Amino acid sequence: MELTQEQKNIMIEARLLEYRGRLFNIEMDMVAAVAADDHEAHHELQKSAEGLKKAYRAVEGMIQHADTTDTTA
Repeated sequence: MELTQEQKNIMIEARLLEYRGRLFNIEMDMVAAVAADDHEAHHELQKSAEGLKKAYRAVEGMIQHADTTDTTA
């Protein structure tokens, strides 16, 4: 049984919410790294945030809107 496009979009939105939460956690860790004067950790966290933002954009591009044809329904 295949998922409908609506079900897929719901799953995509859930993943995007997860990514936003993870990005916020990274941002908090970056602030803490700066406060602790840990430049190496801050740099690594920046790289992680950049990768997560790329993943976010890629998954976001998977959303198909209701006006497109759903061949699975």
